[in-house]
Amino acid sequence: MRMRIEPLPGRDDEVTCALVFAPVSQAPRAPLLLIQRPDAQDGVLGRRGWAVASNGLRPRQIELRGEECWAMFGSELSWHVQRGTPISVRERDGDLAGRAIWPAIARGRQPAMPNEEEDQTMVSRPTPAPVPPPVAAPPPMVAPPPVSKPVVEPPPPLIRPPEQPLPSHAVRWPWLLALLLLVAAGAGGAWWWTNRPVAVPVAQVAPPVVAPPVVTPPAMVEADPCLDVATVLTACPRERLATLPPEVQTRLAEGLLRLEGRPALGLGLSLLITAANRHGPAQMALARLYDPGSFAPGGAVSAANPARALDLYRDAAAANLPGAAEARAALIANLRQDAAGEGAAADRARTVLRQAGIE
Repeated sequence: MRMRIEPLPGRDDEVTCALVFAPVSQAPRAPLLLIQRPDAQDGVLGRRGWAVASNGLRPRQIELRGEECWAMFGSELSWHVQRGTPISVRERDGDLAGRAIWPAIARGRQPAMPNEEEDQTMVSRPTPAPVPPPVAAPPPMVAPPPVSKPVVEPPPPLIRPPEQPLPSHAVRWPWLLALLLLVAAGAGGAWWWTNRPVAVPVAQVAPPVVAPPVVTPPAMVEADPCLDVATVLTACPRERLATLPPEVQTRLAEGLLRLEGRPALGLGLSLLITAANRHGPAQMALARLYDPGSFAPGGAVSAANPARALDLYRDAAAANLPGAAEARAALIANLRQDAAGEGAAADRARTVLRQAGIE
């Protein structure tokens, strides 16, 4: 599946760009797209910007135009991606996928931060243990009222009736009463033991680990005009620029390429070419200028040069620069797609692939 990135400056203030996938037979309703940059550790775009992990972004609008699926985004995507950044896109539960180099697209308005209630990465707080209800004391034991003994009148003196034995229930009554009292006492003790208050241990929550503050290295000396982008163009001798370290040349070049005017762009390109002879990041930055996928008309270079971009990507990948191999693979895939067609563009693509020794 192919993917390209289209700027949409004329639609409205909310939509700024579209990720175009082809060929697609049916557009998904509400896809979640995982947008990653392979050259960074926190390389997944989320609702708060680049992060280590994310559930993906949902497009604001999905359109099916012929065999192309247009997934349209606003500043939640364009605000965080800089020109020349290689990105890979994969639908979380679908088939949409592709890679491309981010072109020159207006960033749009700065997106508002989501509320904590809506934030998918909000840390859950421990729920306090429920407090058990107070245990009511058992009701006091009430002794049964004493049983009065029957009064036996003496027999008449002359007539003495025969003695009668006491009834059996009168003999068993004291023993039954004692047994009932023992059973009641045992039941009350068992009820108290079952429902006694038990102290619930409170879980100890470890305090959050606070990352140490990032110490910013000391700024470069402001007194040297050759180390400042604002003064290097007017106050630095050209022979001094050739002796600067390649990392300083690359930093100055990237700053000059963001300025307007041919003098700044020309000097930035010259510094980048000099640094690319021995510096991997400079090779990567120069390759993006020549890559047709990230080429910007009116910029430092007059025309795209895919053959030069392939060589620079190869050198950067040999220096183990993150993202270089992926960017070169994406450029080769685009050239093979062009070479499969007809016309002058297809002939040029076949020539570039043949000269690079790519089948």
